[in-house]
Amino acid sequence: MAVVMKKLMERIGHKRFFVHGGDWGALITDMMGTYFPDSVMGIHQSGCGVIGTLATWKTMIASVAPSLFVEKRHVPYYFPLGSYFREILLESGYMHLQATKPDTIGTALLGNPIGLAAYILEKFSTQTDRAFRKLPDGGLERAFSLDALLDNLMIYYLTDSITTSQRLYAEAFSKRELFAGELERIPNLVPAAC
Repeated sequence: MAVVMKKLMERIGHKRFFVHGGDWGALITDMMGTYFPDSVMGIHQSGCGVIGTLATWKTMIASVAPSLFVEKRHVPYYFPLGSYFREILLESGYMHLQATKPDTIGTALLGNPIGLAAYILEKFSTQTDRAFRKLPDGGLERAFSLDALLDNLMIYYLTDSITTSQRLYAEAFSKRELFAGELERIPNLVPAAC
């Protein structure tokens, strides 16, 4: 995806550019900076996070010996990890489905506008505010206008793109370099901010 986005920027006439990404876009923009430092002038990300084998091992070691990785004053913000892992278990079912069976779940949602809406809006609800899980309406209108939600749904529905959007998970999880720590070993020298 990083290569596709770089080619797109070149095709529309930009040899050098800034990138922004959130969620998957954060990972993609990081890859763009790593692979194409002569083109990417700067990276801005929302929802910054680290993924990969090396980062996972560091996190596990830090949960036992946090002072090796985090200043003492910051330890309470990062540890203990129990509640973090609990949230991952509660909210990552969609990721496992999309990473292993994107065509199955995509086909089930493709011709089913109510199912598609339920699937996508649940993500908007729970990933915006964990407390929204307990609300009967999912708290959606507390954070979004109905027009904004409908716009998002209609993009997937009218373009029949729910399945292809979910394949991104399967393709990424099948890439050895993404989770084997290979990309983490390449320094990204592009200025970045969150």
